[in-house]
Amino acid sequence: MVLKEDKLNTAIQILFTKFIRGNCSDTEYELVIELIRDGNHEVEFDEALSSFASAAIEVPARAFLDLATQNAMFDRIDTTLNDRRIRSTRNPIRLWLKWSIAAALTIIAGSLYYLEQSNNRIPIVKSLAKIDAAPGINTALLTLSSGRQIVLNNSDNGIIALENGTRVIKSADGKIKYEALKNGSAELNKIETPRGGKYQVLLPDGSQVWLNASSYIRFPVSFAQAKERVIEFAGEGYFEIAKDKSHPFIVKFAGKSLKVLGTHFNINDYPNESLSKTTLLEGSIELQTSGQRRLLKPGQQAIIQKSTNNLAVQNIETETAIAWTKGIFKFEDTDLNTIMNQIERWYNVDVIYEEGVENLRFSGGTKMNNNLIEVLKVLELNGVHFRYENKKIIVSKQ
Repeated sequence: MVLKEDKLNTAIQILFTKFIRGNCSDTEYELVIELIRDGNHEVEFDEALSSFASAAIEVPARAFLDLATQNAMFDRIDTTLNDRRIRSTRNPIRLWLKWSIAAALTIIAGSLYYLEQSNNRIPIVKSLAKIDAAPGINTALLTLSSGRQIVLNNSDNGIIALENGTRVIKSADGKIKYEALKNGSAELNKIETPRGGKYQVLLPDGSQVWLNASSYIRFPVSFAQAKERVIEFAGEGYFEIAKDKSHPFIVKFAGKSLKVLGTHFNINDYPNESLSKTTLLEGSIELQTSGQRRLLKPGQQAIIQKSTNNLAVQNIETETAIAWTKGIFKFEDTDLNTIMNQIERWYNVDVIYEEGVENLRFSGGTKMNNNLIEVLKVLELNGVHFRYENKKIIVSKQ
């Protein structure tokens, strides 16, 4: 019998919960090892930990923080992390497991918790009480061709505008879609997300775009009379482009262009980032920049060093590039500056660095719906410290 995906995910989450509580049979433990090695079940593991944490904080703190209870949990974690089958797997999986557990313990323990690090259990004291911010929400600003602006999370569902034969509709799940009633003209609309916001858009041709924080897309309300489907873009976005061989889809961004027929890809090109990254998941795309052209295959990422315009292509695990569309921060050997740029955009905060800290590198991840303090506490486990001064987060070495 084959389980449906939602039932399978629930079954996996239940199994992870039994592992966390120490109730696995030998057979179930073997399955846990295989699921962790697979590396594609971060969401289910995080859900199991969140449920465990939520239940734990309802227990008197004295009972939960009993040292013997903590040691038993750490012993299970140690056994799993040091299992030869896990140790032989790429490091990001093991680090993701540590980050997930650390995030849960942050919720549980509040002011004091422990994590196994370099074979020493290190107490982490609550020092970030003044640093907190709620995670971002689905919000964006729509600018019509007339200049009229609509804050999309404040608008009612249904038709919110009529643009030269095209209806602009907000669906019940909060998405914006464009529905052509006739062959309209090519007036431009712009949808932009602020810091602390993201949004999903269904374009007139049926293509879908997910915008991350501090991003925008400018596009015609109808592609009917155009030979090419041309849009402008900045920031980060994930695209699923409707197939139409006679009308190529072209994305223009920061002096670069991407030619598409029908495909899935992610662009990360923020003005304050040193690298521009384009990741292909499905189909094919042609990237053009500064006289260079590269055709990408699925599973490849084009990286442009902005200071030199050097273009390189590498094979990657694409799930890392689109983890944000699933509500997850995911890092693989990522420098602290890039991580904190994401945090600035998502939590709408400002960050200042003390000397020598920006180039520290991290692997792991956590949920984007966590409050800021939970994310920072996990980072503090890895040799950095945060303090709050004049409404800014100061980052230093521990």
